[in-house]
Amino acid sequence: MQRAYYEIIELPIYNELNWDMDLIIKCLEYLRLRISDKFSELPDTVEYDLLAMTSFTGGQYPVIGMYSENESDFDSVPSFSLMYELIEQWIDEIGIESLKKEALQIETIDWEDLKWYGSFPDRNQ
Repeated sequence: MQRAYYEIIELPIYNELNWDMDLIIKCLEYLRLRISDKFSELPDTVEYDLLAMTSFTGGQYPVIGMYSENESDFDSVPSFSLMYELIEQWIDEIGIESLKKEALQIETIDWEDLKWYGSFPDRNQ
């Protein structure tokens, strides 16, 4: 079995969405499905998942995880802080209200199921 690697993308939307986890997941899913088109300079071999992240204090929250079976794929990925800034600029371009409107139309996993499975899509199938 080959080892998988993740890099985390945290987004500046949690407070603006009042920590409504299901709405946050829908917004993350909207962005996840479009991230490779928006940032075409990212390696084609990197895929994007939703993850249930656990903080150092034990709290959980959803994030986007960049997934690859090759750790070297992340050599050309921007740093955590730069990726945060790029995503923040993208969300500013879209507008938080427009993002929410688009995201509400998306069918995806809910927060309770994401916590249970840990990631979406399920890579164990």
